[in-house]
Amino acid sequence: MAWAAIDDLAQQILRSGAADTLAQARADAHMQLLLEHCDVTVHLHATATAEQLAEQLAALPAPAASCTDRGR
Repeated sequence: MAWAAIDDLAQQILRSGAADTLAQARADAHMQLLLEHCDVTVHLHATATAEQLAEQLAALPAPAASCTDRGR
């Protein structure tokens, strides 16, 4: 039953010209059917060296004086 669903969708993909071969169409159909029932979350973790962070911090403007720094 699952193979029939993959093969039917693969035939549609092949007829539409979205794939060059039946094997590629079957792979695309398989992924399409899987992803219809999945939620995907991507987590991106950026990294930097300590030297890069120090350079970025040094390039920031000095903070403005606060009320407590001005004296009363």
